[in-house]
Amino acid sequence: MAITGLLTRKRLPPGGGAPGRYLRVAALVFCACGLAWLGTETVRAAWRVTNANAGDPSCVDVGQFARRHLPDNAVLLCEERRGDEHLTIMFYAGRTCYPLGRKGPDETARQILQAGGVPYVVSRQKLALAAVYVSDKPGPTIYLWREQPLSIAPPDVEDSPAR
Repeated sequence: MAITGLLTRKRLPPGGGAPGRYLRVAALVFCACGLAWLGTETVRAAWRVTNANAGDPSCVDVGQFARRHLPDNAVLLCEERRGDEHLTIMFYAGRTCYPLGRKGPDETARQILQAGGVPYVVSRQKLALAAVYVSDKPGPTIYLWREQPLSIAPPDVEDSPAR
């Protein structure tokens, strides 16, 4: 817009004349319409975000439980059905919430522990972890993540090298 104005200014008479006034008015109307469109799109996007998960009370319940009962340094690791589910839980929980990748929670949970956080896993599946919150409705459960001890079996005597 500014470049167009600079290029046309050199071609117009020194006073600007009628073409200059029309060009300025047209540019002003175009900018006003563009700003109105951007403002409308911003409001529509904000409306969609705030109403996106109104029909998912399980995320609200998990988030409210986390806010009331989990420590301030709790970090939630969320198995998601939708791509934004961890954001909804984080909003209601007031706690950090990361989506779980395909690898599972172990690597991320170890990093959280090293940083002083307490990792919790939010899952709709039954896990071999201690459940902290189980919803009375169908929905996710909050589990306290703990390092699983490795079971090291003693070597078989036959596998030992002969002396």
